[in-house]
Amino acid sequence: MGNSNNSKKSKEEIEEFFNDYVEENEIKLEDEEGLKEYVIGKYNTFNPIKINLDRIKDKEREGYDHLSDLDIFLIGNQYFKREVWNYYDEVEYQKRMNHVSNEGMAELFNVGKSTYHAWLHHDDELKTRNQRGVRFTTHSIVNVLVAQCLEGNVNAIKFALPNLDPENWQHSSSLNMQSTVTKKTNADEKLEDMSEEELVDLFTQITSKLEE
Repeated sequence: MGNSNNSKKSKEEIEEFFNDYVEENEIKLEDEEGLKEYVIGKYNTFNPIKINLDRIKDKEREGYDHLSDLDIFLIGNQYFKREVWNYYDEVEYQKRMNHVSNEGMAELFNVGKSTYHAWLHHDDELKTRNQRGVRFTTHSIVNVLVAQCLEGNVNAIKFALPNLDPENWQHSSSLNMQSTVTKKTNADEKLEDMSEEELVDLFTQITSKLEE
């Protein structure tokens, strides 16, 4: 196969190298033809192909076997340099306890925000841990708000309704959990006209439906 791995190669040379390296190293691939097609279209040197094929061969031993063969090629070198799969617990902890944003997580790993987002896209376990930490934080905030509402805190109820039932209770000053609400409705007037007892009853009805 030669030693000039960094010189530009033709598609035929890339295909030959891929076939020979997989066979010689007895690398088992999930979709050999599909991966070969990607490699031939993407690379014109041998070295990155060799590096990623070696990663595929070692993925079970190293502990990132949940990644697909193609994702190993796509996820980038920084992921492997930082051994991200060994820090899943830390990611979830930072999200749960310190409310670290994705940008903050990128800084902790000393990579760009776009790189961290790419990791989330290609690593389902990292994405799960990231989301689990976010949900824990969100649920904690919601639980405090719900407790306030159930105690009859009218202001808390007025804040909660647009977020729990945005279709019916969005109003111009609310901050929806997904985005800032700009559409004006008559929700403000409805809420202002309700008595405290009516607000508590309405909140109880909505939260009951959400638990069904």
